[in-house]
Amino acid sequence: MRKKRSDPFVFLYPIGGTGSSAMRRPLKKRRRDRIIRTAILFALPFLLIAAVYLVFKPSQPPVEHDLSEVPLEQPSLAAAPEPAVVESVILPGETLSDILEDNGLSPVEIDRLVREVKPVFNLAQIVAGRTMKIGIDGEGRLQSLDYPLGREEYLLVTRGESGYAAERKAYAFETRISYVDGVIADHLYGAILAGGEGAGLAAELENVFDSDIDFYAGIRTGDCFRLIVEKLYLDGRFRRYGDILAAEFRNDGRLSEGYRFTYDAEGK
Repeated sequence: MRKKRSDPFVFLYPIGGTGSSAMRRPLKKRRRDRIIRTAILFALPFLLIAAVYLVFKPSQPPVEHDLSEVPLEQPSLAAAPEPAVVESVILPGETLSDILEDNGLSPVEIDRLVREVKPVFNLAQIVAGRTMKIGIDGEGRLQSLDYPLGREEYLLVTRGESGYAAERKAYAFETRISYVDGVIADHLYGAILAGGEGAGLAAELENVFDSDIDFYAGIRTGDCFRLIVEKLYLDGRFRRYGDILAAEFRNDGRLSEGYRFTYDAEGK
């Protein structure tokens, strides 16, 4: 009599052995191993050739460099900074010492400057209202001084190894010719200013016609003028008016004309 099996049927894989397909390595892994073996066999001859080349490679002598042809690196020399230029308008009663001491110069250095420049110009005679330009270096030393002597020239002082050097120099003006006209409403100065010009031009125009026109009591509303004048520029900036080359002024219906001309010492 067979014994009735009470436990459910359980199938167990055999331990060990290669015959069972369930115990074989997965197919993908077998393919990967085969590819690796093939790659190793294919690369092995090249690795052997490279090893033989490295062993029997002829040695080369070291390359010698001619250091005389290699430029030596020169240390960089920083350029000295330009002196700072200070413009100072001379005030009434102000002296050169007042201006230079305010800019850090000592009384001893100021005295030396005045003494060395005096054969060219006496700096004790500076005029209020003019603009003095002072160049001071990074160590607080005076390097240059520019002072206007008049309408045509200026004093230039520079510092050298042996002291201060001074010279009178003419302004390098650029002359531009301009046309100006206007109509009188109240007075000549107002008409000149209304046209964007300076009051100095009104004074110059009065000088041209002062013998023909009474600019204080004879001017009438509606009087008109036109003129050609030189304008002088320095460093691109307008400085002053030059000569009036030609002018017309119609006063109370009467026309006056003026033209500039030059003549030699003999009146020719």
